[in-house]
Amino acid sequence: MGRQLTVVLNGHKVIKEALVKQAHAFSDRPFFPLNDLVSEKKGIVLASGAEWKTVRKACLEILRDFGMGTNLLAQKIQEEDHRVHPDNRQQERKAL
Repeated sequence: MGRQLTVVLNGHKVIKEALVKQAHAFSDRPFFPLNDLVSEKKGIVLASGAEWKTVRKACLEILRDFGMGTNLLAQKIQEEDHRVHPDNRQQERKAL
C-alpha cells in the first residue's frame, strides 16, 4: 500500500502455506514510524521479531509466577471469600 510492498493471499491453500509452512517470512509486523514514536520501542503490543519473543517470554514467566495456568488464584479468592463472609458456606451455592 503506497510505498510499502504488500502481499495479498487468496485461497485457503495459499494462506495455509504462507502462515504454517513459511511462518518465518510472514510473522513480523510492518514497520510504521508512528509506532516507534508512540511506544518508544518498548512494550509487547507493538513489538515484533526477536524483541517480541523476548518480551513475550518475560511476560509469561511473570504471569506463571502469579499462578497463571493453575487454580491457585481461584483457590486464594475462595479462601478470602470464606474468611470475609463465613456465612456463605451454609447457603446453597448458586451461579451469579
